[in-house]
Amino acid sequence: MDKTQPLSAPLPRILVSALIPKSSTSDLLAAWTDLGLGRLTVVPGRSSMLQKRYGLAAMFSGETILAADSADSVSALISPASENAVMNRAAECLRLDQPGRGTLIAREVNVLGSHAACLESEATGKAEASLPFIADLTGVVCIVQRSEGDQIARVVLDSGACVPITNFGDGTGLRDKLGLLRITIPAEKEVVTAVVSAFDAELIIEKLIQAGKLDQPGRGFLYTFPIRRGTVNNRITVDGGAGQAASQEQIVASIDHLRGGIEWRRRGDGGGTNSRRVFLSGENLEILCNEGRASDLVKAAMAVGASGATIGKAKAPQRSGKTDAGPTPAREIATLMVPAEKIPAILGALQGAGAFDDSTYGMVFSHPVPKAFTYLPRPAKGAVAPKSP
Repeated sequence: MDKTQPLSAPLPRILVSALIPKSSTSDLLAAWTDLGLGRLTVVPGRSSMLQKRYGLAAMFSGETILAADSADSVSALISPASENAVMNRAAECLRLDQPGRGTLIAREVNVLGSHAACLESEATGKAEASLPFIADLTGVVCIVQRSEGDQIARVVLDSGACVPITNFGDGTGLRDKLGLLRITIPAEKEVVTAVVSAFDAELIIEKLIQAGKLDQPGRGFLYTFPIRRGTVNNRITVDGGAGQAASQEQIVASIDHLRGGIEWRRRGDGGGTNSRRVFLSGENLEILCNEGRASDLVKAAMAVGASGATIGKAKAPQRSGKTDAGPTPAREIATLMVPAEKIPAILGALQGAGAFDDSTYGMVFSHPVPKAFTYLPRPAKGAVAPKSP
């Protein structure tokens, strides 16, 4: 394959992501490197948990507060044949059979274009099965203004769904279309990712829309993504089961294993959701490139129909003793949702902007977005509401 060309056909890949405490990142990187993986991506952020108050503090300030800790999203883009080895090695290394150790998920993506040096080879090592993974999961991403991520994380925690992780980025595109209103909306964004039960996703989405006021102009954007399988960190409180023989999270994990899934945890039939909401759907494009290049690539994509993007910082850990050319350690990720029919034009524009050359070391991959939500102006009388942004 010419290193400067988009792929002639989408290349199916598995994106394995671990949402873990920063203290565990070096261990996971070492474990995956030992499997033969070299092209790994780390996105820094924070995780949130609930911490109980006691005494007068609880009486006057509420029973719980948010406790934050440094966390990373560590990802490997691998061939389907490597999925079991990569997932099992991560679960073993991180001791994910214990509550509070992190979340691990695998999802299907299509690589649409890439510099040849960015494509990951198959894992060369093996790992024994370490724990059963859950299939009935949905990923929910909520992008809000800086400083508003905590209230989104709080909704996820109060629902008992999982420990969410918050990353940071800058928004571009949609904000610029709000006219004078844009001066009141900062470009800095917080991106909250939660992995929730597919059976309760609708209810949690509605709570997030209400908490973030996403039905108001410029307040934010929410989308979902499919998950093949994974395991979820559901230790939502700092003190866990202190003073008890087993924590609530350990009991839940044991029942999951006995019942063979998480459907028994269903919290309701979706009542309380707003049936009048207009949801979008489309494809989520992620552009991974060297630092300093994402802004130009997003502008090229917007020139042919993309509506906007969120750009965040990432790191590409360098392989010890390797001197081959490749991406720089400082990387950027641009995320944008687009209609599927616009992807060919966007890929052509990205190629023209140098996305796959030796100064950018870019990669573009996509996955479907079954449901997304943001503020939409009311269509004129007789007009049809849009299906994608």
